[in-house]
Amino acid sequence: MTDRELLAPAGGESALVAAVQSGADAVYLGADRFSARNGADNFTLDCLGKWIDYCHLRGVSVHLAANTLVKERERAEFVRYVSEAYRMGIDAVIIQDVGMAERIKQLMPEIVLHASTQMTTTTLDGVKALAERGFSRVILSRELTADEIRYIRNGTQTELEVFVHGALCFSYSGQCLMSSIIGQRSGNRGMCAQPCRLPYELVKNGKYLNEGYLLSPKDLCLADNIKELSDMGINSFKIEGRLKSAGYVATAVGVYRKALDGKVITDDDRRALLDTFNRSGFSKGWYGGGKDMMSGKSPSNVASGDVALEYAKYTDTNANFRKIGVDIYAELKVGQPLNVTMIDEDGNVETVAGEIIAEDAIKAPISEDRISQQLQKLGTSIYYAKSCSVMTDGKATLPVSEINAVRRNVCVGMDRLRTVIPERTVAPYNPEKLKKKSQRPYLVAVCRTKAQAEMAAKCGVKRVVAPDNIISSVQSDVERVTLMSGIGVGHTPETEAIMVMNNAQTYKFGDKKQYGGFRLNITNSETVAAFNNMSALTLSPELNLKDIKEISGICPTEVIAYGRLPLMLMRKCPSSQNGKCSGGVLLSDRRGELFPIACGEECISEIFNSKPIYMADKIDDLTDSGIDGLQLWFYDEKPEDVERIIKEYLGNSPAKTPADFTRGHFYRGFL
Repeated sequence: MTDRELLAPAGGESALVAAVQSGADAVYLGADRFSARNGADNFTLDCLGKWIDYCHLRGVSVHLAANTLVKERERAEFVRYVSEAYRMGIDAVIIQDVGMAERIKQLMPEIVLHASTQMTTTTLDGVKALAERGFSRVILSRELTADEIRYIRNGTQTELEVFVHGALCFSYSGQCLMSSIIGQRSGNRGMCAQPCRLPYELVKNGKYLNEGYLLSPKDLCLADNIKELSDMGINSFKIEGRLKSAGYVATAVGVYRKALDGKVITDDDRRALLDTFNRSGFSKGWYGGGKDMMSGKSPSNVASGDVALEYAKYTDTNANFRKIGVDIYAELKVGQPLNVTMIDEDGNVETVAGEIIAEDAIKAPISEDRISQQLQKLGTSIYYAKSCSVMTDGKATLPVSEINAVRRNVCVGMDRLRTVIPERTVAPYNPEKLKKKSQRPYLVAVCRTKAQAEMAAKCGVKRVVAPDNIISSVQSDVERVTLMSGIGVGHTPETEAIMVMNNAQTYKFGDKKQYGGFRLNITNSETVAAFNNMSALTLSPELNLKDIKEISGICPTEVIAYGRLPLMLMRKCPSSQNGKCSGGVLLSDRRGELFPIACGEECISEIFNSKPIYMADKIDDLTDSGIDGLQLWFYDEKPEDVERIIKEYLGNSPAKTPADFTRGHFYRGFL
């Protein structure tokens, strides 16, 4: 495991300088592609090498955020992008896409992979599953309590990274489709439009229960909990904020540096954090049990933006506070050049000999103190002398300008040693392209009630999927599959087959027949291959027909072709957050659209789209895409509606579009 690491955001060059100078051990940044913070300044690959050197000179690691979902046609570009950064010396790559991660590891075996928080890892089984796939570190979901984090830490040697400061999402990261479906801007692609920051109303039976910014949390601040997390054995303490200013970065890093170093966090420090950015104050988020975490009447930053003088100095583009200690050894004798050896705190050794031969002094020889004094003048470099030892024969003399020249040259040599990147090899990548057969897809019914499931089983579907308490009581010759919860592992289901929704379930229930659910976020054939042990896989509902047609693999693939898509998966339902948790609640947006809220075990809840996908009249287009199966997701439909809809998709009845429906992403796709 690594030592404790303070990991800072670097959304652009000024933020990177502020992070390094104020004490970060590592920075995470995105280049101009495949970054989950597409709105940040980000870096280009052309300039990335310079900034990697800047960080490495000062002993700071650099993590590349390549944490978006990758479309089929982007696979080769993604590999080129990561491989170029890898050759430049990137220290780790943060990835969300399981299939691309496995391919990257195959092509670059020595690369260090970190599993993005977008992978929604909330359990020990999830960490173990990702470790088996080659990830050396897992960035845990932000929706975990202190006890849950501690339990995971005690059960694994895999490095764990935890968010300690910055913005929170109300939905589990990686499981939010609201921005994508409503605004065609995908959070899984770094384009989130933040619909959670808009005002909503809670409605039940036509009556308004509550209103306000019901999905907008305050920002997280765990500055007072760093010792507890450190004692747990957390490896990396992450500050969110690649869209934030250099002043925010300098302040947050400065305060959390104090906390990690065991210093007292003062009221002035807390005020400094509030002044740079806050949404109606801070909370401890789910780490503190989800208490007082909603932003209330304002979802926006209410801070003054002032940066305390203590931290403002780190935002200067020419700041040079981050120094490396060195020991200097020098020797001077008549008839020889000045020899200087520098050893840094990482054990790098650089020796430089001057160009001028020392002469026998006619009058006074140059003293050891004078040589030492000149060699320690390192002010414009990143080094400071911890010690300086000089030996002379007591006779030699040498121009001071030569001593200065040797000092400069030994610093240049040490710079080279600290930034040198051993040659990194990357195997060639030749993505396969398999042809798909077009045939009328079979149907799968995903149900929420026993009556729906029993009706679907009679209507010609290939299998019926429902929660365990429902499907276990359905008697039918049609294959019965348990729909697993979106979060966590859950209890062992009674059926032989399950639809898994996360990596933890794939790991925990390896003895079951598995179908991959849409929450696995499958957008390319590499990820299809990564789950090739499954009987069928659901492709991401963010794909359009062209995207779907391009994906191939040895495993059958399916899409959600009917029903209300779950747009958000949340640890608590919005009504519970406001003290009025009850069934039958709808979320109303500014346009009057009504989004059903379904609350499950432990109040894990989902917000469903206001209208269902309907594609029964477009079966030919779905068939042409080469998809194997169509999933029909039933929400509150009556059994007779289930029967009618299945018949329409089978072609046994004329397709009749509902009064209000959507085509989902089939004809548009995500950005």
